[in-house]
Amino acid sequence: ADLAGLRADVSLPLGLPQPADWSVAVNGPMELYVETGEGLAPPPDMCVSLRIGDVRKQAKFSGSRTYRFPESCLRHAVCQVEVYMRLGGCMAPLDNVIGNPSDVQIATAYPGLPILALRISTALSSVEAVEDKRQKVQMRLQAAQQYLAKHRIEEKLENVIREVVRVQPENPEEFLSGNLVKQGKLLP
Repeated sequence: ADLAGLRADVSLPLGLPQPADWSVAVNGPMELYVETGEGLAPPPDMCVSLRIGDVRKQAKFSGSRTYRFPESCLRHAVCQVEVYMRLGGCMAPLDNVIGNPSDVQIATAYPGLPILALRISTALSSVEAVEDKRQKVQMRLQAAQQYLAKHRIEEKLENVIREVVRVQPENPEEFLSGNLVKQGKLLP
């Protein structure tokens, strides 16, 4: 992809072909290589942010960089690319900010915004809140597993997958959907 002078190349795990279709199943992490276009130099303090699905990688950019994404990102067909400039920075104290906001002022080089004022506060996550979230996730997982078992979804999918591999039809999507409908009529 060529994005306003930035070029991004995707490389998959060693020895695997580059897929024409991103939905292809590949094992291993993915690397995304980003570099500036020929003859272009990035401005100082430029950051590049890449987001694939729920995974975001962000770093200061100096002309070229490799970003590594987990295997789960391979199922996504697009990567959101954002470019940021650093306005300024400061060290914000974290002692005594739990429950008490702390005001910080950051000097910037941005025209019309010499000082950026921010308020920082923190709160502790309660053990109960973390455990409650964990229990809710566990309950949803159990409900999904019960649903799959009740309707014999895994068994039905295994059967049609086995059959599509055996027959290797010209139109596998049509074959799969037809066999799923057939199984729904045959199985109780």
